[in-house]
This record gives sequence, structure tokens and C-alpha cells, in this order.
Amino acid sequence: MKVITLNIELDKHFDKFIPFIKEQNPDVACLQEVFEKDIDYLSHSLNMHHHLFSPATILPYKEKTMTPTGDFLYSKLMNHYEIVVNEEKGALEKYDFSKSGTLILSKHKIGSSEIFSYGDFPDKEIVYHDKNKHSETYRRNLTLANFVVNGKERETSFSIANIHFTWSGKGGVTGEQMRHYENLINFLSKKDLENTILCGDLNSPRGKCLYDSLSSILNDNVPKDCKTTIDKTLHRAGGLMLVVDCMFSGNRFYLDKAKVVGNVSDHMAIMCQFMLK
Repeated sequence: MKVITLNIELDKHFDKFIPFIKEQNPDVACLQEVFEKDIDYLSHSLNMHHHLFSPATILPYKEKTMTPTGDFLYSKLMNHYEIVVNEEKGALEKYDFSKSGTLILSKHKIGSSEIFSYGDFPDKEIVYHDKNKHSETYRRNLTLANFVVNGKERETSFSIANIHFTWSGKGGVTGEQMRHYENLINFLSKKDLENTILCGDLNSPRGKCLYDSLSSILNDNVPKDCKTTIDKTLHRAGGLMLVVDCMFSGNRFYLDKAKVVGNVSDHMAIMCQFMLK
């Protein structure tokens, strides 16, 4: 079973990561920073027709060309956001927006599933992202899909979880991250971790307490000689030497091959080939 995880940075790198994933032909792809509007296109392009999406916030389609300023007014009737750009004249400009979040794409049918919100505001409505109120406008979710696959000799069940963990910046560990990690661990402690793969963008690097704590209860499958999962040419921060993306697995999974691949997004892809023991 081949699994790929990648932060795709919304709709900026379709020309790079879609050919890569198509060529690798994984069983499951766990993607972070995905626009909801793009799910059908990605599913069709990658020939992966089963999916589970977990929204985190609402963002404009083209971040590079749209830098909205002013107050946001949401019209449920019109299903779009209007931005007050001139309060004195009351002028409005309309922008297209989409929910964004984490996505699990699969060639196999997804059975039961669960979305667990481990942040400080788990019940808050999905709203437009405000950089000044990041925690309040970005819901932090773990997206968990359960699979039952009929093999040649027996039926096999396992779980795959996709995460885009709380951001801190510059590889630090914050109090907010520690609170969210405690909530996450409490949730995971009730799951069958022997049969679980946990992957995604951890936003906390290997060598720091959060990543290393997870690697004490699950197997870290990112190659030991990997120094970074940040793409030095495509990431806005350049050549950060941080392994922040992860592919953990329970003891039932035997790792056959693991590879980190660059030039597909602002983060590198982690690709693992597993066998079930």
C-alpha cells in the first residue's frame, strides 16, 4: 500500500504535484491546504474517487492577486463575500472564496470516518480567515478515515489520519500548540494506533518535543537522513532546514520504502510503501 502526504498550498502548484501523484499512483493521498472547490477536479485528475474533506477556514481563490482590505460581509443568499473597500462611499467589491482544509483521497472506499477538532474553538463556525485572529478563524482538525480492503487471502482494516497541525513559525513550540497537542493525544489514546497511519504537516519540526513525542508512540517513517521537508525554491521562506511534515505508523505496518520528493509544492512530498503485517 502506497501513501503520499503533501501540503499543496491551495491552487498554486497543480502543474507540479498532479503529474507527480499520477505517476506514483498511490492508494491514498493525504493533502493539506486544499480548496473545497478543487476536490472534484483533483479526484478526477488523480483517478481517486473516494474522499474525505475537513474544512478549516475560508480563503480567497488567488492569494497572490487578491489582497482584500476592509470589512467582510457575508451574504448567505448570494453565497459570496463582499468586501467594503471604501467605507465613506459604501463601495463593495465581490471576491470568490472557498473553504480550505485537509483532504484524504483514496482509490479504496472509505468506511466510517471522524473529524476531531482539537483546537481552542472546536464548535466555532467555519469563517473567513483573519491573520490577526488566526486561532479564532482557523479550525484545527484531525481527519480520520477507516478502511476495509478485501485482499487475496483476507479482509484488512486500517485507519489513516491527516493533520495540518497548529502553526507556530520558525520551528518553535508555543503554549497554544502544547494545549492542542494534549487534546490530540487524548483523542488518539482511545484509538487503535497499531492499525493507524498519521501523516500531514505537523508545523513543528523533528527534534522538538511535539514531533518527538509522537515518534515515541508511533513509528517515524521520514528517512533519518532527511534534513528538511520545506522546498527551498517554492516556499516563501526559502531554505528552512526543518522536517515539519510527517508520516507516522503503528506497529502493524511494515515500511518497505520511504522517499521525500521536492519541486512539487512549497513543502516536499513524503511517499511511503507499506506492507501490513
